Amino acid sequence: MITMKATMHTGKTGNANHNDREMNPKYQDEHIDVSRQHENIYLSYKSLPFTEAEKEFYKDRYSAWVEARNAKHIASGHKSRCTTTDKLLRAERTKPEEVILQIGRAGQTVDKDVFASCVEEYLKEMQKYDSNMHILDVAIHNDEATPH
Repeated sequence: MITMKATMHTGKTGNANHNDREMNPKYQDEHIDVSRQHENIYLSYKSLPFTEAEKEFYKDRYSAWVEARNAKHIASGHKSRCTTTDKLLRAERTKPEEVILQIGRAGQTVDKDVFASCVEEYLKEMQKYDSNMHILDVAIHNDEATPH
């Protein structure tokens, strides 16, 4: 019997261009098998390329809050404290986090369809927490040694 470990890594170091190879099909790293890129699965906010999806979500979700906050700053004489949704998207405390899910490791993993099913179940579970956490985009990379 083979034992596999499911892992989840969370961080604010994600790269939307790397993850969204659908929009940049020639994106290459040494560990990417370009001949298998068509097996990748992509989902995003409003079906936009990942970088645009993230910008659009922040604009839709936080514009009213930013405008109200900026009005308070201006009224209190602190115009330098004003911000934009683009700045929120890039700020260390408020930028999106990347979550990487993986089962096993190279040469010892599950089939890509099993992995996709697990991700689908994970996403359904996470929707219960939508008021606190928002999934902006999803990429299942089947073009590397292990689906993730």
